[in-house]
Amino acid sequence: MKKIFLFLIAGLFILSGCSPSPQSEKDIIEAHILENFENKSEILLQHPSWWSKDADFFLEDGVWKLKASGTHISETWKTYKDALPPDQDWSVSVDVTVPYYWDTMETEEAQVGAGVFVGKVDSDKKSRTVYETNLAAIANGIRFVQGQLIKNRLGDDPIAVGFMKTDKETANLKVSWDCQNQQIQFFMDDILVDVKYINEKGIHDWKMQNDKFYVGVMGFAENTDITDHYPSVDNFEIVIKEKQLNF
Repeated sequence: MKKIFLFLIAGLFILSGCSPSPQSEKDIIEAHILENFENKSEILLQHPSWWSKDADFFLEDGVWKLKASGTHISETWKTYKDALPPDQDWSVSVDVTVPYYWDTMETEEAQVGAGVFVGKVDSDKKSRTVYETNLAAIANGIRFVQGQLIKNRLGDDPIAVGFMKTDKETANLKVSWDCQNQQIQFFMDDILVDVKYINEKGIHDWKMQNDKFYVGVMGFAENTDITDHYPSVDNFEIVIKEKQLNF
């Protein structure tokens, strides 16, 4: 495991709070945390609020690979060890590979994918609000990236989806939080795929004032096992931005 911290400093005093407007980008400090999965680590954990079923990641050749053994829907969710704040801008990203093999599988309706997610545990402790992204392939179908807003990960269907076709086997998926505008933004290789307000302007208000964000990686398989041609994730990165006061 490699952990790299990079700081870009343009002032003398750090303040918490949403980042200033683009005209004041020089007043931003960025903290980068990069994990390369070179060794087993405890940076991504099995959080009780995001369970895994018949699927898991395993470490091989310096990447996390996805395996699955379910007959219908298998999925695994791993959360980063630290939660992220609602009053700072940040992003979380990962490089995802879904081998082209899955485009031509003979199993009808087989689908596999992996990606990065952002979520919160609701106050009732019975629901898990989440924005999930993935690079996915359907057997004899299409290859795509998608961002899904789900009110309750424990059984609900998505209430809104951002979708884009792609022919890429590997793509960088990134979810950014814009705290000033209360937006979640989803990018594939720096191309904007989807934007979702999560306040009263959006389809679902997350009410993040007294909450914290959980972030991590996920993978899934539908109507197939994954015992070879493993999808994988690598280069998990978090970038946190903070305001500064210049003198």
